[in-house]
Amino acid sequence: MVVHKQFDLSGGGQRPSRPFPNGTSYMNFNDAFCCRCNKYKLNEEGLPLPDNCTVENALSEAQFDIEKYPKDDIVEVGGYFHVCRHFESDDGEIMEQYKGLFEEGSGNA
Repeated sequence: MVVHKQFDLSGGGQRPSRPFPNGTSYMNFNDAFCCRCNKYKLNEEGLPLPDNCTVENALSEAQFDIEKYPKDDIVEVGGYFHVCRHFESDDGEIMEQYKGLFEEGSGNA
């Protein structure tokens, strides 16, 4: 299921995000989205494989060039400052929670 094609993220209080203010914010985002995403694959040493995800690759590049921060792929929705638009999961409960972030009237959008 590719969620970013199913939801209109142009309205409802959603906007491009700002870069992470600190490493803890990035680690929270990584734990909430990257580590639970179907695109997150690890090698034998437990390190993420290159070219798994364009968002993750852009975040890596943004460490050296802030202009490469994927602000349109990581959006602010309601009280959540960093939400990945390309998140995918086979876990139905996780996907329902994710979809709820973008629903009008949910208090998040």
